[in-house]
Amino acid sequence: RSSAVAWQRVMEAEIAEPFDLASGPLLRAVILEDDEGCDLVIVASHVVVDGMGVLALVRELLRVLAGESLDALNLPAPAEERAKNVRALNSLPPALNVTEYAAEPQPRDRTYAARNRKGKCAIDAIRLSPEQSARLLSFARREQTTIGALLMAAAASAVRDLSPELRDADLRLTAALDARPYLGNEEDFVLSIISPRAVAMDPAGKLPACARALKSQIAPAQS
Repeated sequence: RSSAVAWQRVMEAEIAEPFDLASGPLLRAVILEDDEGCDLVIVASHVVVDGMGVLALVRELLRVLAGESLDALNLPAPAEERAKNVRALNSLPPALNVTEYAAEPQPRDRTYAARNRKGKCAIDAIRLSPEQSARLLSFARREQTTIGALLMAAAASAVRDLSPELRDADLRLTAALDARPYLGNEEDFVLSIISPRAVAMDPAGKLPACARALKSQIAPAQS
């Protein structure tokens, strides 16, 4: 590990390297080490694992490093079969009624395109302190919304700041939700994501109001 941000460049390189579906591997891991500790970079094909599955993998890895023994995972029933059982027990929520944004497609943001002239993903990150995380959670609860909705609203605000042509547009956002709790097996590594779409209206209101609106739009998909 040459620096505290070396993992970002490694992740950029790993994401740019395609997976060979014929011969594998479909998951790759890189460890960057120095005297202070290490960073673990994991990239995987969506065929074998999703984002929550990677978190489960990291959780199991930490358990092993702590000296625990892991039980063998049972082979779960197919997702289609479990989804069928869930539908038999629960009525589906009504379809989300959101007015479509009918403007002409906007050109790609030139600011971001200039940063990625080769078309490759560029990664940057910030680290929130425990105190900042606690303040963010407290703010979300006070405003009767969630951290996820606040981050979506903040992302929409950032897109508008970076792309003047989108400043007054409604932005359609896709919110990935983990469906494992509704399928009765939270240990799966397989794909179990539903992705409702929400709309961040034009920025006439403030961030908390936008976050509350986004939360209300994706709520039916969490039922």
